[in-house]
Amino acid sequence: MSNLEDVKPRKTKLNLGGEEVELIFDFNAFALIEDKYENIDAVFEAIDSGSIKKLRDLIWAGTSHRYLDEETEKMSITPVGIGKLLRLDNIQGIQQALVDAIKTSMPEAEEVVDREVDEIVKKQD
Repeated sequence: MSNLEDVKPRKTKLNLGGEEVELIFDFNAFALIEDKYENIDAVFEAIDSGSIKKLRDLIWAGTSHRYLDEETEKMSITPVGIGKLLRLDNIQGIQQALVDAIKTSMPEAEEVVDREVDEIVKKQD
């Protein structure tokens, strides 16, 4: 049995416009995803589909800890604003950062994430 005190959270960062930004999928991030897609299953579907728009939306939600105003409950950056900071030549890096961030945010779901990642890799091969 593992000792939870030995577990050290791993930070998942992504380069956005030349700045390293941490991706965190907390309750607020998942709430933003639900607002856009009605359920959090969209996370895996978006990564699996490779949809640029959905990947951008996930990055947007994953940065809510940084851009969400607690008083107004509004994001100070839009998905389009996030899209301006992302580079198309790094799609695989973006997908991997999302997978890593989700694993870090939901360690109890790591096996589910691993299965989803295996399926994505099989489809890409």
